[in-house]
Amino acid sequence: MLSFRYFFFIAAVMPLVTELPLVFADRTLALRCVKKYRGARFKTFSSREEAAQFSMQPAAVPVETSEVPAVLMGERSSPYRGPKSQDLVLFRKMIEAGNAAAFQQTVWSNPRYLVSGGDTPTIVQEGFRYNALHVASMKGQSILVQLILETLQDLRLLELLYT
Repeated sequence: MLSFRYFFFIAAVMPLVTELPLVFADRTLALRCVKKYRGARFKTFSSREEAAQFSMQPAAVPVETSEVPAVLMGERSSPYRGPKSQDLVLFRKMIEAGNAAAFQQTVWSNPRYLVSGGDTPTIVQEGFRYNALHVASMKGQSILVQLILETLQDLRLLELLYT
C-alpha cells in the first residue's frame, strides 16, 4: 500500500518586517517563534513560495490604548454600597411584616435597597428573583406597595442615587 505524506510550509509574520522570509516545515518551531512577538501570526501553505511571500508582508502593529478610568468617563461611582445578602433578608422580612417606618428609614439611608448598581430593582428573594414590590404584593402589604411606588417616583431618591 502506498503511503502519501503531505508537505506543508508555515509562514510567520512579525510586527517588524524582517529581511529574510520566516518559513518553517515544523509547526512547533513556527509557534515558538510567533509566541516571542506580540501581534505576530502564522499561516499554513502548500508551497514554499507562497509561504515566503506571506512572511514578507508586514504584520499589523497592535495599537496601544490608554486606559481611562470609568470615573473620568462621566459617571461617578455611587456613595452607597449594595446591601449584603443578610441585610436583604432582614429587609425582606421587614416588608413581609408591613413595617413601613423601618422600611422608610432603611431605604432613605441607602437607596441601593430598592435600586441595584445596574439600575435594576434589587433582588430581595434569590430563588424566585423577587424585588421589594413583588414581596409586598405577594404578602398583601398594600400600604408598603403604595409606599414603594411613591418612593421610587420621588425625585429625592434619584438625587441620592445619582449625585
